[in-house]
Amino acid sequence: MKLPRRSFDSPTPTTLRVLVVESNPADLLFIDARLRAASRLAAALTRAPTLDDAVTRAQTEQFDVVLCHLQFATSSPGIETALATVRRALGAFPDIPIVVISESADRDVDRKVIDLGAQDHVAREALDDPTWGAELLARTLVAAVDRHRLGRLRDEMEQSLNSLVEASPDGMLAVRRDRTIAMANTRAGVLLGQHVEDLERARFPHEVNVRQPYEVNKRGNDNNERILEVSSTPGSWLGEPAFFVSLRDATPQVSPAQQAAFHANYDSLTGLPTSESFHSRVDDLIYEAKDHDDTFAVLLVDLDQFQSVNRSFGHPVGDAVLKQAAGRLTAVLPPGAPVARLGGDEFAAAITNQVADPPVVAQHIASALGQPYRVDDNEVHCSASVGVAWHYPGCRSARELVDHADDAMSLAHDQVPGQVRVFDRRTMVQGVKMLRLKSDLRDAVHGCDLWMAYQPIVSIAAEPARDIVGLEALCRWEHPDHGLIPPVEFIKVAEDSGLIVPLGDWILRDVCEQIRAWRDERPDWVVPPVSVNVSARQLFDHGLPEAVLGALRSNRLEPSAIQLEVTETAILAMNAGVEHTLKRLASEGIAIHLDDFGTGYSSLAHLRRFPISTLKVDRSFVAGLPEDEQSREIVRAVIAMGSALGIDVIAEGVEGPAQLNDLRDLGCQLAQGYLFDVPAPAPLVTKWFPAARDPIERRLASAGAGC
Repeated sequence: MKLPRRSFDSPTPTTLRVLVVESNPADLLFIDARLRAASRLAAALTRAPTLDDAVTRAQTEQFDVVLCHLQFATSSPGIETALATVRRALGAFPDIPIVVISESADRDVDRKVIDLGAQDHVAREALDDPTWGAELLARTLVAAVDRHRLGRLRDEMEQSLNSLVEASPDGMLAVRRDRTIAMANTRAGVLLGQHVEDLERARFPHEVNVRQPYEVNKRGNDNNERILEVSSTPGSWLGEPAFFVSLRDATPQVSPAQQAAFHANYDSLTGLPTSESFHSRVDDLIYEAKDHDDTFAVLLVDLDQFQSVNRSFGHPVGDAVLKQAAGRLTAVLPPGAPVARLGGDEFAAAITNQVADPPVVAQHIASALGQPYRVDDNEVHCSASVGVAWHYPGCRSARELVDHADDAMSLAHDQVPGQVRVFDRRTMVQGVKMLRLKSDLRDAVHGCDLWMAYQPIVSIAAEPARDIVGLEALCRWEHPDHGLIPPVEFIKVAEDSGLIVPLGDWILRDVCEQIRAWRDERPDWVVPPVSVNVSARQLFDHGLPEAVLGALRSNRLEPSAIQLEVTETAILAMNAGVEHTLKRLASEGIAIHLDDFGTGYSSLAHLRRFPISTLKVDRSFVAGLPEDEQSREIVRAVIAMGSALGIDVIAEGVEGPAQLNDLRDLGCQLAQGYLFDVPAPAPLVTKWFPAARDPIERRLASAGAGC
């Protein structure tokens, strides 16, 4: 096809209509004289003193070019002011070429004016030349008009060509010699199953330098399986050799029954095979592999943060992302590799090691699917985590390999999203256990599997009476399958996964609700203050004070009803924000206890800096009493330091009468441990309230304590 030749709508006129933005009448006379001196050009000049006046004149009169004379100081502020005027002029006359005359011959000014969009820039001193100054001005104006018209013609032709290409019922592409796609129309994207913008950054998957058309099978992004006839012709694109490729849909019409059979085996959104088809293909690979290991691997792919895409942009955008992801996935995989959409944002593939290295392919998948997605005017970001599971002797079904790949993918997603993880049975068991424990803990925080136990804190200063002066709240998790999970396990999982903050909020609410319930059950009971453990992660959460005070307010409790326990290691990691949080809580009347004291390296300066009201001597030192002299001296020093600073001291982990007697001898007044009672659920705690001394005394007597 040949494009018709066309001339300018109106050739450069014999008389050039020039609108001159010039505040100085003398300069207008100079410009007029220069143009009159030019050969073969007649110019009709219209003067506008200001840019606003020029805009008004242009609304009622026709002009071929605007000549804007700028007078400014050569300093940086003067140049910027002049450039701002040029921007205004360009905005005021989008359809008329603009030439600027200025007092500056600086090449940098010349470049900046033209970069802004002016057709040309002429220095005032150049026009003073008696020999060629007049010709320079005339030719500059004529060239500006010609360039402007050529630009408009080029834009019109480009728009017409784009419309022609887009209107084609065939897919049309410009493909470079290295098979990268330089241009594609919308129909090509439909036929090749990719978004046009993604397609223009991809490689054409088929041969282009061919003499005869050929056919390929392809699934488009409208989920239809097609036979495409590919033909090409050599040419050039933007000055470099290229091939112009045409894609014609040569698919025979299929019956409704054939369409139904197709949709039963292929995902309706992405056009990829379903999980059933994929499992069948993998089962065939397992049968072929028999007892040989590492012959192929299953890859499971998950789009990270995909749910947030649906929430932020809506499901139509999410569906478009899934279709683009499916196209990128199939483009990366070796030809013929089994692939499927398993559901949601999960995809699967199987790679034999004779064709490619599965972990390397997995890296390519993570990279390709992690690139931004363009959907309409939105740019969507999703990383992709990939799990790899090798076939092994004794593998019985595709389900086993998919489950292993899923475990590896979940670990990759949990640790560093966007990464590849290969399943290793020896090293992954513990990781998968922790991952599932985290998932179960998240359910437990919002369910009914967590409960609180309480252990008494007892005054041991006087004999025989030992009053309960407080309780420590201890969280317990009754797992539906694994029974009671030790706190040392699930608290670490909560801290590593970020669940410690919602878990801590739940504990605060539950403890405050329980205190209110005890008070309502028996108003005559005096419920002692309850200590609640707070982790370092919670201390760094700016919402902690409001969570504590909110739990108290909603249960109509005074601040002294609870006390917060922080560990010595948490104190050492504190910053100014955490210090402010603790002081804010203390100012509200909430006591702060320092737990596990002696295990870290806190100093007197820390104790004076933070609002600590009580020290709890770590159980590891109490366990050595009375025989271990070093432990005894440490406990003695802590008690003496607390006394000197006016801080209470509680000995943790008291389990025998000898420890109790030694603590008394050292001057300790408060203690906690199994000697007094084990942590008990809330219904059993009430036995301590009416006559707290009796059950404690009976327990001590049965242990043989000399009182």
